[in-house]
Amino acid sequence: MDIVRRIELDAGHRLPEHQSKCRHLHGHRYAVEAAFRLSGADELVKSGPETGMVADFGWLKDVMMRVIHDPSDHKMILSIADTDALDLFVEAADRSAIDAAVARDGYYMGAHRLGTALYIIAPHPTVENLALHWGARLRAELDKPGVTLSAITVYETPNCKAVIRYEEA
Repeated sequence: MDIVRRIELDAGHRLPEHQSKCRHLHGHRYAVEAAFRLSGADELVKSGPETGMVADFGWLKDVMMRVIHDPSDHKMILSIADTDALDLFVEAADRSAIDAAVARDGYYMGAHRLGTALYIIAPHPTVENLALHWGARLRAELDKPGVTLSAITVYETPNCKAVIRYEEA
């Protein structure tokens, strides 16, 4: 049994190698749905404050807000390889620290030129790469024993989404 929690966030991005309008800076209202389940044979918690649940939805929301929403909401999500866009927002002197953070952590967050809040990742910020990135971060940050991420769905628009299903969940 899976339970699903949904959050939404607003962010800008661009796909510099795209052959259509997506190569321009633009924004989306992303929706992220994460499915969780208990690992092992139990489908529901047997005792305690979460009796009859997979996990408390409030706890799931807190984790998703901390790991996905708060770092990304109202940010410009760019690839570290998108040097043209980065040159608009980042001083040359800051680039090595940003490169190091992305190499070490998989992402960088910070405000730069024009007060623009940036969220920088290694790959181009396609919906597929955002699903991979946010799914990996969410899996790494789950801190409740027995609860696993079984799937993540990221909607770039109401009609376009990427879905990752984790087999070992």
